[in-house]
Amino acid sequence: MASTTSTWLVMYVIIGICISFSLMVIFNSHPIDAVNGQPSSSTMGSYLEYGRQDQSVLPDFSGLTSGEIIERCETMKLRLRVVDVLEPNISTFEDKRDWIALRCTSYFWGRAQSAQANSNGGSTTPPSSPAAASPESPPPPTTDTSQTINTPSTQTSGNHDPFFGSHWPATPTPDIIHTLHGTSKQEGGGIPSSKTSVWDLVHEGHLEVSDGVCPSSATKCCPKKDPLSVWGNPRNPLLAICTGVTSRGVGAPDRHPGHLALFQKLMPSIVKTYDCDIDYLVVMGFDKGDEFYDSPEGQAEVRDWFIKNLAGPMAESGVDVKFVMVEVVNTQQKPGPVFNSMLREAYEAGADYYYRLNDDSELLLGETNPQVSWPKVFIGALHYFGPPYGVVGPNGGLPRILTHDFVHRTHMEIFNGAYYPTPLVDWYMDDWVSHVYGKSRTIKATKFGVEHHTTHHGQRYKVNRSNEKKLAPLMKSGREQIGAYAEREKMVSKSAIVNDPMPPPFMDLPCGEWTGLTC
Repeated sequence: MASTTSTWLVMYVIIGICISFSLMVIFNSHPIDAVNGQPSSSTMGSYLEYGRQDQSVLPDFSGLTSGEIIERCETMKLRLRVVDVLEPNISTFEDKRDWIALRCTSYFWGRAQSAQANSNGGSTTPPSSPAAASPESPPPPTTDTSQTINTPSTQTSGNHDPFFGSHWPATPTPDIIHTLHGTSKQEGGGIPSSKTSVWDLVHEGHLEVSDGVCPSSATKCCPKKDPLSVWGNPRNPLLAICTGVTSRGVGAPDRHPGHLALFQKLMPSIVKTYDCDIDYLVVMGFDKGDEFYDSPEGQAEVRDWFIKNLAGPMAESGVDVKFVMVEVVNTQQKPGPVFNSMLREAYEAGADYYYRLNDDSELLLGETNPQVSWPKVFIGALHYFGPPYGVVGPNGGLPRILTHDFVHRTHMEIFNGAYYPTPLVDWYMDDWVSHVYGKSRTIKATKFGVEHHTTHHGQRYKVNRSNEKKLAPLMKSGREQIGAYAEREKMVSKSAIVNDPMPPPFMDLPCGEWTGLTC
């Protein structure tokens, strides 16, 4: 037994030495990028070209996305680890694609040496430059903010880069049924007190979430996938769809799901436009004392409608969704306090992304391809910016602002848990979020729209126009906060944030691996 153990130990040592030597040969044979400490793009091209000289030994990576390269490596038993593809110093996803391909090539180095020796008369060194044009991917979309970037064409690849998972924690999100349900928050930081309820309607409605095999009644079917293979993270991102709701100004006969905009506009559009491979949290904030949403009868109607029309259809397709109801002591009777309260609870629930919408908003399918929807596209657009991210809004409403906004969890951390500045309680919240990140980190998605049905209920609150004078100072201080956070966390310099011009014009969505949209 001891002899066998010693033999295996010697073999492991020899293998380790061989791998170390091989990697030394790879990384010493060609220059390393002095800035990032990674192989230069010309080096990557050389190795990829070298790999194609004998395709029985090394795969051809040309034209493949990062995810397809990983799949190719996995089928060849390369066991490429997540840590190998989530290099922190990679500046763009195009560089990451080449880096992944090079790492994959290095795993085959021993076999490549032998094949190259046979074809080159004994030489085991890769060529110093490719024999043909380098198979590198085209450069990422320009960040020239004087105009919109690469508007997507009418075609789409449907492929997004699968390693966006580095942008959210791998740890599980909180069990909000036990940690958030029934909790209360006291007034603080300009955000009013609130009470939260969590509805697990899949359980309450005795629904069964499909495991990749959907019933014939399902309007959409999400194949069962390992999040690691989709995102490079052991869990899917948690996306919070957040809306303030009210029955204020609605006559008693119309206070029911058959008339209220939430059930006629927003929620049906979510069922039509959600994406697979994402976990969802629907968060609704309402005034304490609301005659419909804060009544036992009203909440019973809301539960029944959600089970039948939202939780049920999504469960059939393989998607689990939970619901959070936030009762807000909103003495101002303005949307701002409700927005900040409900988004604070979405943060407590562990949401990675936040889409702030109105109850009379209707989400539309992609203009150029109805099969492509907003969730993965907007997530990819934020990742295009990189930390500290920014804001994405749909097309629609006034051209000079975003009327709805989609952000990363980092936004809540930058602004200490207040999604919007608390002094702004109505109109000017839109203006603030549309400008605070600057032109380089703000996108208006021209091909993904929202129709805002403001006439469905009419205006339900009086606008405090005196708040307009607070807007400019709050935008200035907000940019300072973003810049200070980015510099403190070693993301980008503070000056890059505070000196960035404000939109409009707005950037448009990036394309390629960022969003799956064809350039």
